[in-house]
Parts: sequence; structure tokens; C-alpha cells
Amino acid sequence: MSEKNHRDHRELGRLLDLFSFHEIAPGAPFWHPKGMIIFRELERYARMINDREGYDEISTPIIVKKEVFEKVHRWGVSFAKKKGLKEEDLQKIIEQSRGKK
Repeated sequence: MSEKNHRDHRELGRLLDLFSFHEIAPGAPFWHPKGMIIFRELERYARMINDREGYDEISTPIIVKKEVFEKVHRWGVSFAKKKGLKEEDLQKIIEQSRGKK
């Protein structure tokens, strides 16, 4: 395995049979049994710390209206412009984060 792949969580997840990705939900992992063990332990540990520190837990919807994503995109574009990035640069960053080249 190359050094680059050695550090790539997607490749490690596949090799260790922890999770996989599928086109029906790009960017969202499909947890395998061994991966769920790790996920649940991390979740348990985070809850323990949050409880100890007095944080309240909430839950938000997983699926929201399309308009929410459009609004977030507009905010992202506005923020990028304030930071001196062009919209094309922001689009490249988004595509890279999705694994597209």
C-alpha cells in the first residue's frame, strides 16, 4: 500500500472491512459490523465526556428540504468571496472533498 493510501481513511475502511461508500449516498459511510463496534464505542465515549461536561444532546433530521442545501451553498459562496476565493475555486474544493478530480 502506498504512503498516500496508507493515510486515506476510505482505503483503510475498505481494507479493514469497517465501512464502504456507495453512489446512492455519496460521502455517507455504510457501516459494516466491525466498523459499527468502533463507531458505537466512540459515540459512547463522546457521550460520557459531554455528560461529564454538562452538554445537552440533541438530534436533527437526516433528510431536509433541498432549499436548506441551496442556502448553505449560497452562504459558502458568500464566505468564499469574502475570503477572496472565486466561486470556481470553491467548486473545485467541493469536488475534491467528494473525491472528484
